[in-house]
Amino acid sequence: MRSFRRCAQVLLGIALSRQWVPCGLAQPQAQPELASPCGNIQILSSQPLSAFPQAVQAKLRHAVGPNLQAIINDPGMGMAETKLDSVPLNALEIAQPTKFSALYIVAWDDRSFGVNGFNWIVELTPHGANNLMDARTSRLSGGFAVEVLGPATSQYPEVMFASEGFKNDGGAEAEDSCFHKVGTFYESTPCPATCHHDLNAR
Repeated sequence: MRSFRRCAQVLLGIALSRQWVPCGLAQPQAQPELASPCGNIQILSSQPLSAFPQAVQAKLRHAVGPNLQAIINDPGMGMAETKLDSVPLNALEIAQPTKFSALYIVAWDDRSFGVNGFNWIVELTPHGANNLMDARTSRLSGGFAVEVLGPATSQYPEVMFASEGFKNDGGAEAEDSCFHKVGTFYESTPCPATCHHDLNAR
């Protein structure tokens, strides 16, 4: 009789929750609510490159060196007097490191750029460092903040850069640009459907 009552209680719970649970088994635990994508950004200027060991600094700076030089050499940037080795960089580690590699965002946010700086995704290996964003993609990744989308344990997670933009009526708003790894490089990809809303609802 006691077993029948227990089963009846489980069946009643099924009817209310519309979940199928075999009699005699505990009902599943409620799953924790997932954080909103693009609602937990990291400001790219929050950590200077100098916070990392000298060997890491040298490899990351070398990996983005050609990009830095191209910006310096661009007459429209007005940075002809800037010395490559003195460019102040920021960096964030964005993925779970393995014994073979670690992934970083390297950012240059000179005041002359305004709020949105230049950003690159760089992979550090025992043999050096590789910039995983080609020249075309690098032009799309400007911004002031970043968020890793998906599991933090992924070696090459999807990444969202937040930049300052404007609404159609002229008001300021944050814009989202997402990237995922395809082959050798990171490529532009659509952001999650709620990303723009969550980014601006912070």
